Amino acid sequence: MKYLFYCLSFIIFLSTISTGSAQIPVVHLQPAPTVQMDTLKQPLTASATAYEIGKDEKTGHFVYKGTFTLQNMVTEPTFAWLDSGMFAYKPDTLTLPYLRSTIRNYNILIFIGTWCEDSQNLLPKLYKLLSSIDISYADIVLIGMDRAKTTNTAAGLELVNRYNVSLLPTILFTDNEGAEVGRITETVSKSIEWDLIDIFSKANNK
Repeated sequence: MKYLFYCLSFIIFLSTISTGSAQIPVVHLQPAPTVQMDTLKQPLTASATAYEIGKDEKTGHFVYKGTFTLQNMVTEPTFAWLDSGMFAYKPDTLTLPYLRSTIRNYNILIFIGTWCEDSQNLLPKLYKLLSSIDISYADIVLIGMDRAKTTNTAAGLELVNRYNVSLLPTILFTDNEGAEVGRITETVSKSIEWDLIDIFSKANNK
């Protein structure tokens, strides 16, 4: 009986091949779910980007002077510090729930010198933090300044003067009326996460 069963099974198998109806089941892989990322409210839009590229006379590093976004920087080989800095930085996970729920209440302005070591140290950490709390940084406009602390767009210059920016980097947060609620300049006191918590806690308690 077993022999007969195997023979019948084999005949049925051959018949399905001959009719072309036998197919390997197709498995449709579902894409991994993506987290919805918000863009912070911005005083400047990405369409306002306008910058010139020069070289710093002391370091030889490229100077982006004007208004630009991260996307304008990622293809520049000498800005490898962006990728390496973001990869290396591990934000404090204890701070993320608070920052995730709070940071969206504010606008962010980032004044940097692409030639400046402090900017090169702090900017990747900020971007890594923003990514960790589901904030898209694709449209965040940076105001690039040279060693003389000047920039080349009217919009950028107006913000530099309004908020009296003279140290780089300056990461500045404002409320919806444009009033400053706090800033990080040059370096952090504790870490970028805890410094922001200090800024937002003081703003919320006013």
